[in-house]
Amino acid sequence: MCVARSAYTRRIMEIIGNIAKQKEDIDKVLKDTKELQKEINNLTGQLDRSFTVADELIFQVKFFFFLSTVGMYFFNICTYTRESQLKTLKV
Repeated sequence: MCVARSAYTRRIMEIIGNIAKQKEDIDKVLKDTKELQKEINNLTGQLDRSFTVADELIFQVKFFFFLSTVGMYFFNICTYTRESQLKTLKV
């Protein structure tokens, strides 16, 4: 009966040791997961800021193109008006 009790006790101690090792492994995985989540959040923030900058640049280019187009249109109207005035003065 003593042999059986010591075998059970030894087996219980092995199981407790395995549980402790598993807990350490779980803690390592949780730590790695938290670090990866922090890195993902950091990269996501950088990506969002990059998209914001890119959107702003695209808007500025579109706005500049719009102003250039409107400016050229206005310049053409002014030039046409000036030329037509010069033609009427010469006649």
